[in-house]
Amino acid sequence: MGSLVSCSKQNMNPDEGKPVVESYLQPGLPASVKLSRQIPVNESDSGNYAITNAVVKIYYQGTAYNLQHTADGIYTNSQIAILSGGVYNLSISYNGFEVSASTTIPSKPQNITQSATSFTAPVFGAGMPTIPQPITVTWDNPNSEYYFLVVHPTDTISALGNFPGGGGGFGGFGGTVDQGNQRSVNTNSFRYYGKHYMLLFHVQSDYAAFYNTTGSSSLNLTNIATTIVNGFGIFTGVAAADSLFVQVY
Repeated sequence: MGSLVSCSKQNMNPDEGKPVVESYLQPGLPASVKLSRQIPVNESDSGNYAITNAVVKIYYQGTAYNLQHTADGIYTNSQIAILSGGVYNLSISYNGFEVSASTTIPSKPQNITQSATSFTAPVFGAGMPTIPQPITVTWDNPNSEYYFLVVHPTDTISALGNFPGGGGGFGGFGGTVDQGNQRSVNTNSFRYYGKHYMLLFHVQSDYAAFYNTTGSSSLNLTNIATTIVNGFGIFTGVAAADSLFVQVY
């Protein structure tokens, strides 16, 4: 009996039960951390992953700020100043795990140019239509840092500049993360008339690794490289450009 118990303990997964973190700190928005739990292989999938009973803190300039659980595993605090260049440390206590992570907020994209702010969508069915030229956005990137651009119809995103997490969601498209200084968006990718946001973000290298590993989806955050100690997921800083729009007629 003793040998069987010993064998069982040796086969336990030391990562089982660690919380999964998803947080993108952005200037101008409240600090927010989403926590969910792993599902053990011997447990049926109930669909309820939210962690609602953790102690979550963010440390900034020597002050500890408590984040309050609001709903669905989301913890927030609107009193933390999220500033470019600021260093933020995350601390989570949950079910015997002490989880930590750190991030620095990058600078806002600078010296942006946009080749067009509107175009008329082609009409198909009456000969070969003329497709408008791609819309090209450029910015400064002297140090080959990471940037992310995604396009959203204005009626499918709740607040201008909200970072869309793992990728194009909310009806968006065009998500790309790399170290260049321009993006070209094909006009035939637009599926709606009206106003669109072009959301350009300066992101950290850990987000680039996350995005490229998960294939622009945040559905599975446990099988990727992570900078979170004693947990999974991502805790990173992002910074949005000033408003960019495209009007489709």
